Amino acid sequence: MASSEGIVKLGTNRYNIRVRATCPRTGYRKEVERVRECTLTEARALQRQWRDELIASLTKPRAERVRMRDFARSWLDGKQGLIKLGTAKHFASIWDLHIGCEPIADLWTDEVRPDDVEQWLAHMRTKLMPVRKHGAKPKPYRASFVRETYLVLRQILRAACARAGFANPCDVVKAPKPQRPRNNFLRADEAAKVLAWVREHEPQWYAAVILSLTTGLRWSELSALKFSDVRESEELIYVVRNQYRGIVQDTTKNGESEEDPRVVPLLPEVAAALREHRQTLIRGQHKGLTGGWIFATANGTMHKSVPLCDVLARACAAVGTRHRISGHGLRHTAVDTLRRSTSSLISRSIVGHASDRMHDRYSHPDEQELIDAARTAFTPLLGGQVGGSGS
Repeated sequence: MASSEGIVKLGTNRYNIRVRATCPRTGYRKEVERVRECTLTEARALQRQWRDELIASLTKPRAERVRMRDFARSWLDGKQGLIKLGTAKHFASIWDLHIGCEPIADLWTDEVRPDDVEQWLAHMRTKLMPVRKHGAKPKPYRASFVRETYLVLRQILRAACARAGFANPCDVVKAPKPQRPRNNFLRADEAAKVLAWVREHEPQWYAAVILSLTTGLRWSELSALKFSDVRESEELIYVVRNQYRGIVQDTTKNGESEEDPRVVPLLPEVAAALREHRQTLIRGQHKGLTGGWIFATANGTMHKSVPLCDVLARACAAVGTRHRISGHGLRHTAVDTLRRSTSSLISRSIVGHASDRMHDRYSHPDEQELIDAARTAFTPLLGGQVGGSGS
């Protein structure tokens, strides 16, 4: 049969195409041989294409093999300063307690298979939580926590795969389902009642509650605010730092700093509450004034927990809300309230959400909102007879 260099005709429009290439740096030689149904011209074009691809694969630097535990530690160290300190410590804790101590951590990153991830997940679903009370029976971890640990593993493997150029085994593993989210938010009428109760019964926390409710600031950001961050003449608050368990970071979860700050609106009612709060601190010679902190502890230090949780629990119980909310519930309430009156872009900018997907998790449309949307959309189509009996 007729042939040219590396191309052998096997039949009508059927060719065996062979390509050989040598790495110019190492002298390593590799060959590719394939059979294709095509014309001779197409066969030669394929040969040139495959030769270029082969040379490129040979000259591409080979990533050094690394074990999961070594890569994860490097990845976690690299996150320091780029994400919130609390998030970084949380990732590190999950790795140390639930991934790094398991057999999957001993594997080479390029040897982790979907079966390895599935086995680790199966173990996590049966793993028992530490017993904290004498006589208590150990219980398995909640499904939400299993999902949380899986997402950390997936992030680490995604970074390892991107570095070495191979497929992420988690891509073919079904992620644990999230639990139904808790209703950690208040409707507008409930929020107004809670705010009024706090002002009357626990006024020392009124400024913190109204500020959180109208800006959606995370507690780590709100508790690290200084009076110098409040620009009343601009009607803005500059958010340039956060704190985690008393440790202050000059950045926020979204990465802003003093050079590129995130700003949130300062409403007149909130400004008045902050002025009143400052006067109270001055009259009591609060130790936090030395550092300029707005919401410091009695000793002038940062809060290591979220005191608003207890305040809000008492307020919700007193006014009879449908839900009991945490301090983070004020953020949910702020997002949901903003969403109803402005665009997603504006509300995301205020509360500091990086994506619409995250923003949607904080949105809680009610039945009346669904009815109003349907009426607005379909009334013109139905000739103003929405809900009526058409002829």
